[in-house]
Amino acid sequence: FIPFKDFIFWCIAIIFFTTFVFSILGVFIGVKFGNYFSFKFELVGGVILIFIGTKILIEDLFFNLML
Repeated sequence: FIPFKDFIFWCIAIIFFTTFVFSILGVFIGVKFGNYFSFKFELVGGVILIFIGTKILIEDLFFNLML
């Protein structure tokens, strides 16, 4: 029924392998550098989330006039 069954399998396998490798690398890098920079990264992440939330709030309150 599916004409390219093998092709789809290999595409899924490549996506799985790539995702797996990058996830493992991210965990190792996070463990290695997390002890050194944990407070700084948490602070920067929090500030970024506050800016994103503020941007969304301002856009919805003042620039969403289409409704």
